[in-house]
Amino acid sequence: MNLPQRKQCAINPAFYQFINDDILPQTPLNSVNFWYDLNCLISDFSAKNTALLATRQQMQSQIDQWHRENPMTENSMSETSKNDYREFLQGIDYLTPAIDDFVIETENVDPEISTMAGPQLVVPVSNARFALNAANARWGSLYDAFYGTDVISKHGELNNEKGFNAHRGQAVINKAKDFLDAHFPLNEGSHHQVSSYLVYYQHLLAFFPDGSESGLKQACQFVAFDGSKNDPSYLLLKNNGLHVGLQIDRHGKIGATDKADVDDIQMESALTTIMDFEDSVSAVDSNDKIAAYRNWFGLMRGNLSASFTKNTQSVLRSLNYDRNFTAKSGEMYCVPGRSLLMVRNVGHLMGTDLIQDIDGNNAPEGIIDAVITALIGSIDLQKNAGDTFRNSRAGSIYIVKPKMHGPEEVRFTCQIFSRVEQMLNLAENTIKLGIMDEERRTALR
Repeated sequence: MNLPQRKQCAINPAFYQFINDDILPQTPLNSVNFWYDLNCLISDFSAKNTALLATRQQMQSQIDQWHRENPMTENSMSETSKNDYREFLQGIDYLTPAIDDFVIETENVDPEISTMAGPQLVVPVSNARFALNAANARWGSLYDAFYGTDVISKHGELNNEKGFNAHRGQAVINKAKDFLDAHFPLNEGSHHQVSSYLVYYQHLLAFFPDGSESGLKQACQFVAFDGSKNDPSYLLLKNNGLHVGLQIDRHGKIGATDKADVDDIQMESALTTIMDFEDSVSAVDSNDKIAAYRNWFGLMRGNLSASFTKNTQSVLRSLNYDRNFTAKSGEMYCVPGRSLLMVRNVGHLMGTDLIQDIDGNNAPEGIIDAVITALIGSIDLQKNAGDTFRNSRAGSIYIVKPKMHGPEEVRFTCQIFSRVEQMLNLAENTIKLGIMDEERRTALR
């Protein structure tokens, strides 16, 4: 492959083939232009990357020397010593001047980040099965969560029996019904006593064994259902922006013994997941890195799968579909079936043999990550509303940048991603950065 002379880079053949054969055909980008732009990006930013790392090392040496010359513990430091130390850190630019307060607005951010509050997972992207489990953790069983954790461990006698513990199972159901009473209370009575649920016009009604009925104290908490109004198979509730689903099945393992035929209570849980290329991943060579990129590619396309054996049975894991219900108004009501996915790049420190410069030096891995994870993320942006396995409905790519040491490194990162947006023909600020300041030094100025 011949690139225009800039500072020629040597590209790993397997990496080159993967990008050319698998990824670029999913984008409108020209292959020759892409590799030339990547070559230029590495040439333009590698020296600055090296200089920033040298600044880190210089600061660390100065700090080490100060501590050798001023041996003391934190408890033994006087106010004078603390002031001296602060002045020293400011003098070497480790501590930077504070800036005035400011207001900034970020556009096109998905509600999972901008307005909703919920758990976030971090998972190694190199393990397809783990990555799929995390992406699918948007929904989880409240029964399973209570049974499999120590939430009800205060009932010590419930933990001793091997296999399924019926007493513990009943305690789980009782606690789940307590949850419904606490967060979706009825006007009258308790979910513990309900014998059936049905939808009456746009309201959820709960019936009791004596024939009486009650609606929700807050009728607006009922939002959608599946099945018929008179015999719903699923009831979707909503509280503080998060959904809770009652799965109704009188023939189910649990529903068959439940007064109201409730077979499970499912909760919207992990709203976001960080697919991690950094701390939780061990990518020691090009093949490892390409395999990790391939998993991120599969997640963005929606076709990633993993097969494994569980209890002698072969299991195929893939991404969950979105969930479609009938809104109480009669229209379609769609709920995401997966977490909103972000991707965490490596920091500035790492190098990779995916690409080497003319002197045989490994290119900064953070620069390669910036380009390739954003390139793969851009495939998701081509999907239309309602397309299967769409990640960002707001049209953004979410990239977390870790191990930043100070404002200069943050500025450097922003410059790189601005160039990446230009390189990939993305609108300005399409890439949303999550800044991780490992040293707690970062101050914008």
